[in-house]
Amino acid sequence: MNIKPSTIFFILSCFVCILIIVSAAVGLSDPYFYYNETDEWRWQCYAQDLVNLVLVMPVLLITSLLSKKKPVVGAMLQPGVLLYLVYTYTIYCFDVHFNKFFLNYCAILAISFYLFSYTLYKRVTATKVLDYGNKFAKPIGIYFLIIAGIFYFLWLKDILPAIQNDIIPQSLIQSGLVTNPVYVLDLCFVLPGLFIAGILLLRNISFGYFLAGPFLVFTVLMDLTIAVLNSLNPQAADNSATIITGTMLTLATFSSLLLILLIKSRLKQAQPVFT
Repeated sequence: MNIKPSTIFFILSCFVCILIIVSAAVGLSDPYFYYNETDEWRWQCYAQDLVNLVLVMPVLLITSLLSKKKPVVGAMLQPGVLLYLVYTYTIYCFDVHFNKFFLNYCAILAISFYLFSYTLYKRVTATKVLDYGNKFAKPIGIYFLIIAGIFYFLWLKDILPAIQNDIIPQSLIQSGLVTNPVYVLDLCFVLPGLFIAGILLLRNISFGYFLAGPFLVFTVLMDLTIAVLNSLNPQAADNSATIITGTMLTLATFSSLLLILLIKSRLKQAQPVFT
């Protein structure tokens, strides 16, 4: 029996959805599940489980269905969700104490990574060159460069003084972690990726058009996650929490608008990606 790659892709995506539901539901329902974590890190784990269950899992399921029924749209959206899962469950695997769902975390990370890698492979080997038009390429490229620059500044603003003064950042003291996984993933992978995608789009290079959709989806999910984590933070000052949450929601809205424009433009030259 010859099973199409798109069918395997869909089945694996649904399996990831099940793993997310089980892990997040138990994590949220059991008040002692994250008992090994510090107070600061524990509430972040609960908040992330909530985001995974209420937001990320449904979006993964919807984009999986789109990849099956409307491959053109699904191929633009689902890689961004998979990238988000790789990012998030890398943190679960390395920075949440060992628990009974460790293998679930590993499975979600592994499947998401290889599904995302498959989308990259399909794009690199595609014969058709995508072209959304310069009117979308340049604004999105500039937006990616700005986002990368802002977060580089924010993270280095915490890291460099700590290195200079030979101290541990306060955030690490509160969370009880050895290093901040967000710093690692952002500085090593996400922010350079955004910077590269921005340059490719400004130079009108084909691969930049593929990265545009996934990175916009990733930024929407990440901005919403930060907004939720910040709003649920019991130690956040009211004024600062409101400002950060508002800023993240604004960025998520702007990214969503750019994504909608990108989808509309892509549909004009609709062509399936998975066969």
